[in-house]
Amino acid sequence: MSDRFLETAERYLNRQNLWEPANDFAAEVGAFMIKDRARGQAVLEEMVHLARQKLDAARDSRGRRRFRHYLGDLANAIDMIQIFSRSWINRHVSSLRPEATPRPEAAEYDPQRGQGISERGSRGRPSYTIKEVSRRWSSHRRLRISS
Repeated sequence: MSDRFLETAERYLNRQNLWEPANDFAAEVGAFMIKDRARGQAVLEEMVHLARQKLDAARDSRGRRRFRHYLGDLANAIDMIQIFSRSWINRHVSSLRPEATPRPEAAEYDPQRGQGISERGSRGRPSYTIKEVSRRWSSHRRLRISS
């Protein structure tokens, strides 16, 4: 397997072609690095160097976008397989997004919370129960009708 990987990688590099998709390349490098980490890292760095050369040589925005996308996909795949640390990937391949922090759990609704603390509601107005509101509203309507 290791010879096949090296032959394939050398063929891509000699022809100045990127090994696409980047996820497949990262998986192959990761499997190869189990046996020979130094040579695997050298092949990875050569492919990244080739992608950066193509990025610099690209004349239109579409080409630049393609090679930036390739480097980003490669960086994400290397991070997912955990071949190298995130700091190494950021320095040598492409910037990764910051790690997502877990969202705090939503507080459970407590209907009793805040009840009876004060007679005033959250906006400084008196807080009333539903019965009190309906009674006040009905008396208010009666006053309006009678006037």
